[in-house]
Amino acid sequence: MQYRVLVADNCFGSEEEATRILRGYDMKAYFCGSDGADVMKRVEELKPDAVVMNIILRDCDSLEVLSRACGKAGSPKFIVTYCELDAKSVEKVMELGASYCVELPIDRHLLASRLDLLHRIAEYSPAAVKPARTAEEEIADVLHKLAVPAHIKGYQYLREAILLSLRSQTPVSFITKEIYPTVARRFGTTVSRVERAIRNAIELTWDRGDVEVLTGYFGYTVRADRGKPTNREFISTVTERLRLSFVR
Repeated sequence: MQYRVLVADNCFGSEEEATRILRGYDMKAYFCGSDGADVMKRVEELKPDAVVMNIILRDCDSLEVLSRACGKAGSPKFIVTYCELDAKSVEKVMELGASYCVELPIDRHLLASRLDLLHRIAEYSPAAVKPARTAEEEIADVLHKLAVPAHIKGYQYLREAILLSLRSQTPVSFITKEIYPTVARRFGTTVSRVERAIRNAIELTWDRGDVEVLTGYFGYTVRADRGKPTNREFISTVTERLRLSFVR
């Protein structure tokens, strides 16, 4: 049975684009406007598996929708999008039961992969899963495949940042506020040095790495008009790939 997604946001650009992208992940898209009351009505009528909505809704706001819809038997998973939001608001959204709170603009396929992850988790069967390696081993394997130089500080900082991202529900958009400072404390350095070292590691990877492998992970960023991914894009993309691999 297809995973049903109610989209109450224009994060995919258009209904046609959302339909096309989600179909590629074996998901069916349904749509409604950015009115909180309409979202609640469609949730009750359709009973979708997941809902993508903006934090700003007319009439009944997103916090009200979450408080009324989350936590009930058969309730959908929620991804809440935003353009500007403080850490306390993100924490409130997550406390009310949202699975993700993501900053716009976001790559459409990355958003679809998060929905796909929610789908895989819903179908997760512990008996069908082979004994897994540790997260640290998986991260090291990915960084090795991407040819991130292991002898530089940026490698260690990247590995730690990705591990923190995997273990946290905090959106990667808050990386400079939470993940960087944590990495800096663990390695006895400064936030600015962590940021620069990770940026240097990514630049060296792009200069020396296998283009085919990089394209497999960062397809939409490996283009002349986009250049290298930002630190946030790199960490977010690797984190999402790893999360998907853990529930396959």
